[in-house]
Amino acid sequence: MRSTSFNVYIDLFNKGEFNEILVIPHRTKFSVLLDDRKLATIEKNKENSWVKVEGSMPGEQLEQIGNMINLKLGA
Repeated sequence: MRSTSFNVYIDLFNKGEFNEILVIPHRTKFSVLLDDRKLATIEKNKENSWVKVEGSMPGEQLEQIGNMINLKLGA
């Protein structure tokens, strides 16, 4: 089965405006982009929590995006 990219929508800057975030799956990791700018690469750890592999995205945003990926994937 081939994984395809998808969009999630979150209030990334806590301004009451939702941003369209592109999520690109790569095996167990996910690249997270905003307007063609890579925010981070994330993955789930052994405790089933989202962790940042690379990038400078703050923890609060990581949790928000991870939760939306979980919803999208039905996890």
